[in-house]
Amino acid sequence: MVIYIGRVTIQLSPSSDPVKECLISRVGREYMGQRDTDSQGQHCVSWTLEDLTPNLAARLPDDSVVAANSYCRLVAGRGWRQPSCLIYHADDSMYKHSPCEIPYCRKYSVYRLKM
Repeated sequence: MVIYIGRVTIQLSPSSDPVKECLISRVGREYMGQRDTDSQGQHCVSWTLEDLTPNLAARLPDDSVVAANSYCRLVAGRGWRQPSCLIYHADDSMYKHSPCEIPYCRKYSVYRLKM
């Protein structure tokens, strides 16, 4: 499997699908796993409840808030440094983004394209 992220080409090893539950790139732009708890262990809520980001579906790697479900995702254009999810904070009755702790993949090779 090959993933293209900007000018970086990532060649994954053929063993089990490492994209599933680990990060390949530093910020995790490619992450489409099913982790649904933030780094504090709180359960994420559905992305359909997020109303802060214009055109949210196009900013998710799934291209759909329904497909993204309540999973940790990196929303493009937000300046995040890692995948996050939506958490409901009962103390102030608000939905907020919270970072997720996702391990890095071990078996992959990264090649930089020379342009």
